[in-house]
Amino acid sequence: MAARRSDKEFLDQFEALLLSNGFADLTIGDLAARLHCSRSRLYKHADTKNELIAVVLSRFFARLRQEFFDSAMRETNAASRVHAFLLSGERAARRASDRFMADLDSDAKASRLFDQHLKQCVDILVGILDSGIDDGELKFVDTRIVAEALFAAARRLRDPEIVKRSEKGYEGALTELRMLIEQGIVRRI
Repeated sequence: MAARRSDKEFLDQFEALLLSNGFADLTIGDLAARLHCSRSRLYKHADTKNELIAVVLSRFFARLRQEFFDSAMRETNAASRVHAFLLSGERAARRASDRFMADLDSDAKASRLFDQHLKQCVDILVGILDSGIDDGELKFVDTRIVAEALFAAARRLRDPEIVKRSEKGYEGALTELRMLIEQGIVRRI
């Protein structure tokens, strides 16, 4: 008999399932079958499918923010911290399937969780930018406007019609956006 997975392992697998397959069309029965678990194991974490999805998404977004922050803080200068933070976001976007992103946009609760995640990312980026300006490494800019504009643009770039008009796809569009921000805020000597 296989060893019982820890809650962490179970939730990691649940998250991977959602990222690769989305969640709108999955029932509790589908989730139990795909995760090789009982329904009671699912209900241990939440009372409904929507609450369960919210638990997994909240955990995923919190971990992403920590990854973004940790990646940035390993760097020794402001420009590198900004680069690492934004590059972490690009990497995270690659993990999510188109189906997952469509479900995230179409589900009101999931969309609110994503918006909360983005607001917290804005706050982290503002702190990184403020620190770089205070240290004289970055140009003086309104950090709140820069961070808000960046995340608003990233959200807008998820529109398939916009991405179709580009040869680069969503990840390529995020790379272009990152480079635009980096080139606009790094102090040139």
